[in-house]
Amino acid sequence: MNRAAFLLRPVTTSLPTGGSHPSWAALASLALVAFLAACGTDAPPQVTGERATPVAAIVMELRDDVEDRRWAGTLAPLRIHPLEAPVAGRVVSVAVADGATITQGAAILQMEGLDQEARFGHLVDREARLREELERWRELAAAGAAGPGEVVAAELRHSEAAEALAGLQATREGLSLQAGVAGRVVNLQAAPGMMVAAGQPLAEVEERASWGVRIRVSAPEARFFSEAELLELELAPGTGLPVARIVQAPDPQPGFVQVDLYPELDGLPTSGGVTVRYRSSLQIMVVPWTSVATDGTRPWVAVAAPDPGSDGYRIERRTVELGEAMADGVQVLEGIEPGEWVLRYEPRSHPEGRLVEPRNNAASQAPSGASAP
Repeated sequence: MNRAAFLLRPVTTSLPTGGSHPSWAALASLALVAFLAACGTDAPPQVTGERATPVAAIVMELRDDVEDRRWAGTLAPLRIHPLEAPVAGRVVSVAVADGATITQGAAILQMEGLDQEARFGHLVDREARLREELERWRELAAAGAAGPGEVVAAELRHSEAAEALAGLQATREGLSLQAGVAGRVVNLQAAPGMMVAAGQPLAEVEERASWGVRIRVSAPEARFFSEAELLELELAPGTGLPVARIVQAPDPQPGFVQVDLYPELDGLPTSGGVTVRYRSSLQIMVVPWTSVATDGTRPWVAVAAPDPGSDGYRIERRTVELGEAMADGVQVLEGIEPGEWVLRYEPRSHPEGRLVEPRNNAASQAPSGASAP
């Protein structure tokens, strides 16, 4: 017998008259049954007992990250071409002055070997004498006084003398020293009439296209020299040259990198000290190191994401890509968006899906459209 059937059974008492009538207990039972019927037959909702766990969290916000770094350097030609005497001899003439700006191929000076002039004069006289001799043999042959063999022999003697003279002339012209590059002549040490030895330095040419700044930086700092538009060569406060080209090379000292910076130049400047300046401004997000956990090789954070079924938040693990370490944490490149809540401490202690109540600190604000707990 179920409970409802039990409650519906009437309770009777015997009266002196011999009849049976319902008692006050029976009436109370009927009233209870009527009350339950009025309330319906569905059971009351179950109470799950799930309560939000308060957690310390921070709201992700974009912030301006301004970086300003400086290195000392010297603006100077990075390639200098020496001009040396090809043979021992004498400087005949000098075509330029020290400090002159020249184009590629321009003559700088003329020189001759020790015995070139005497030998040249001897060959000039011999070629002229043999040419006259050849003319006489041709006249005799035309008059029938000489045979063809004498003429051919005279032609051969003259041809040899002419070739020797032409060879020496080419050598003399080859001793005109010219600029291999466009630039500026410096350290000119030659003067007309000066005797020089083979290989002796006579002048130098500062290559115009090589003007720049060469600095040595540590290997971690080399990343600042990947974008020319973020760099400037500061000649004086408020005066700078934009960088047009950057060349990096390994430095002889381990752990360092040699960096050559080439500015945009209208002319040839004067060598002098400069400040190499790097300036950048980016919008970044930074999380505290205490927010980051690692599973294997992939870092992750615990995000308090809005729960679609309630007004609360639930834990969600997010794999993130980290960037540069900052003074107050680490830069996050991918994985979370501005306005999201990230647990500040102990992300491993909260399983995914847990209902939480993120509590902000004084430095954070609630995400747009929501109020801070």
